Amino acid sequence: MKRRRSIEQSWRKTPTCRASIHYRLGRLLLSLPENDLTPRVRDEARREFEEELKINPRNAGAEYVLGEMARQASDWAQAADHFAKASRLNPAFADAHIGLGRSLISDRKFEEAIKPLEQAVKLQPENPAAHYHLAIAYSRTGRKEEAERESTIFKQASEKARQMKQDVQTGVLGPQKAEP
Repeated sequence: MKRRRSIEQSWRKTPTCRASIHYRLGRLLLSLPENDLTPRVRDEARREFEEELKINPRNAGAEYVLGEMARQASDWAQAADHFAKASRLNPAFADAHIGLGRSLISDRKFEEAIKPLEQAVKLQPENPAAHYHLAIAYSRTGRKEEAERESTIFKQASEKARQMKQDVQTGVLGPQKAEP
């Protein structure tokens, strides 16, 4: 909370800092350690994102975070609404398309989930999550061949991501030797 007060004081002194201040405060609140993220703190963060959207209704990031918060609360319709707004505001925002597709799948709207997930795959063809959720949507709509294809791509993309992570760790930490 000390960091937040410092940011608020700076904001009041410097008008140029006001751009996206509510978004930043919301992110700051959500960055607290897990044991400090009480329902009250989460509600406060949500209010900050909502305030941001009153000032800047074109903030796709605020819409996205509100979508994630609604999805985590299993409010599929609200989540889908925020993710849809985020993806309209920023059509290149692949995670917003994935969030929309995931929320629609959770709400059992499998046919509707396909379009945003296909868009996510176009935007980020290496993203395993996009392929995974698209495979589910295809499977639930009876498109078995397409589901199998996406499932295969998901497995390949997951393996590639795992290998890339391992390569980065090796590059940063150096080769690790097993203890005898």
